[in-house]
Amino acid sequence: MQDSYRKSLLRAIRLLTPQDFELLVELLFTTTGWRRTGLLGGTQKTIDISLELPTTGQKAFVQVKSTADRSVLRVYESSPELLDHRMFFVWHSGSLDENCDDVADGVTLMGPTRLSELVVDAGLGSWVLDRVS
Repeated sequence: MQDSYRKSLLRAIRLLTPQDFELLVELLFTTTGWRRTGLLGGTQKTIDISLELPTTGQKAFVQVKSTADRSVLRVYESSPELLDHRMFFVWHSGSLDENCDDVADGVTLMGPTRLSELVVDAGLGSWVLDRVS
């Protein structure tokens, strides 16, 4: 049952507007202790969400894409922000393999499978379903 629920959630996540998908990603990070330090979205090309982990002071940024493939990821892997920040690259559709092992140092991939698991773990399933109904 849990697997079918995650698959249903993933289908629902793919129906979110880009703004709601970005908000969902922000909610996932804030429920796990990260604190947003900048505006959601905006005009910075490589940063959709700026984060800080208050317990350690670690800084990170998130790039959120509805659809991604390896060429899209490559663009963000060369971001100068990676020199002093961790990057989370989050997407829900596309051909990018979330288990690929040739990503730049400091980059964490969060694709469809991991994303749906995190939504369940964070208790955000009903939020997603409410947004698309």
